[in-house]
Amino acid sequence: MPNTSPNLALPYLLPSQAQKHVTHNEALARLDQIVQLVVQGFDGLIPPASPGVGEIHALGAAPEGVWTGQGGRLAAWDGTTWAFVPPRDGWRAWGRTEGELRIWRGTAWERLPLDNLAGLGVNTTHDATNRLAVAAAATLLTHAGAGHQVKVNKAASGDTASLLFQDNWSGRAEMGLVGGDDFSVKVSPDGLTWSEALLADHATGRVSLPAGAVLGDGAAATPALGFGAAPTTGLFRSATGQIGFAVAGIARALMGGSAFQLDLPLTGTAITQSATDATAGRLMRTGDFGTGTVGAPTVAANLDDGTLASGLYLLHPTNTTAGTWPPGMAATYATLDVQRISTVAFVETLTPLVTSKGRWTRSYNSGGWTAWVQDTPVVGAVSQSSGVPTGAVIERASNANGEYARFADGTQICISPGLTSGAVNVASGALYTCNFSVWSFPAAFVTGSYPVVHGECKNSVGWVVTNTHSTTSVSAGLMRTASAAGGFDYILTAIGRWF
Repeated sequence: MPNTSPNLALPYLLPSQAQKHVTHNEALARLDQIVQLVVQGFDGLIPPASPGVGEIHALGAAPEGVWTGQGGRLAAWDGTTWAFVPPRDGWRAWGRTEGELRIWRGTAWERLPLDNLAGLGVNTTHDATNRLAVAAAATLLTHAGAGHQVKVNKAASGDTASLLFQDNWSGRAEMGLVGGDDFSVKVSPDGLTWSEALLADHATGRVSLPAGAVLGDGAAATPALGFGAAPTTGLFRSATGQIGFAVAGIARALMGGSAFQLDLPLTGTAITQSATDATAGRLMRTGDFGTGTVGAPTVAANLDDGTLASGLYLLHPTNTTAGTWPPGMAATYATLDVQRISTVAFVETLTPLVTSKGRWTRSYNSGGWTAWVQDTPVVGAVSQSSGVPTGAVIERASNANGEYARFADGTQICISPGLTSGAVNVASGALYTCNFSVWSFPAAFVTGSYPVVHGECKNSVGWVVTNTHSTTSVSAGLMRTASAAGGFDYILTAIGRWF
């Protein structure tokens, strides 16, 4: 039988042993040292100058002084001498200096193993799913002198790493990486049906709000939706049913259900890009196609250009180098108004700067032009060029030889002034006539024509006869069945053509 116990090495009382109290006291002293073991500190190297009775030190690997050669042992002061006890694997000791419990692992006093714990419950119990459980009014995670991070890691993209907020153990909100790598925020009314409120794309950082968002009204100076680098630029609610667009704190546009107000000039491809840009859907700028400007419109180089878009163009005596001008008109300053009916049909109106040249109109249809037609007043000076009327429709005037009317189709009517016959006493067979008078027409008839002349006697029973017609005059007199003194008045009318 051994003389000491196998675990604590306490001395046994031997048969027929003298002074048994010595052995018993030695065992008690050993128990006093190692039971409920408390040490002054761990890794002691220098013995204290005045140790207290019962003071125990856990020695380090290379202690000094009276501890030399006792590395790793427990040094216990009994008031007169140091007793050295070798600790056994698994012994536990509380260190007063460190304020912690340690375990002897054969070569060193190690802290309690807190890694790979099956679970930890703080004021509650943990389970196989919730390995860490805390029941408290609050949980504090603070810094250790700098920043602090809370990390939630998952094994694969399809798994979940999130924070779940519950109401009586029923989920109401969840944020994190749920079934993917995009960050999302979801909410639920009952823990069963979930709606995605926010989604941040992990690849681009772009944030979407799948369920929409409700913002405050804001104002032009403080938009409800702005930008980090330009907080006064963005969107705001200017009135009921109206969205405002603010730039640098100033409202630039207001859009409602029935109107869109824009308070700055338009640029970009939504408007015409040149003075003759006919792209469909674009807004026309002031001045394009010759409208709304005090400057000269775009010059049309060719009067016969069938591709001109609807609009107003400038015709120039030197820059308009091609095309058909109206008859009798040389190249001059004029405006050309093009009004399209379709891609193959349109009307052109030419207005010269010199208004006496009149306004002219023609049309184009599927590759063919009509002749120029002058827009003229009904009454005015008639004229013609090569048989084509170039003036007014009707010309009426008078001179010393009487009155005349000329028509654009070439018809002319002349009316003489009142004429008075001489004595009607010249026998002409059974009739009587007077000396004939010559009436010069107030306007000449066309050469080769034979105007028709007739007359009326105003104050006598008789009739007017004519003789010796020409294009400029006619000879006329009265005839009666009875001889009479002179003084009868008559009037002549000549109708023919002036061209």
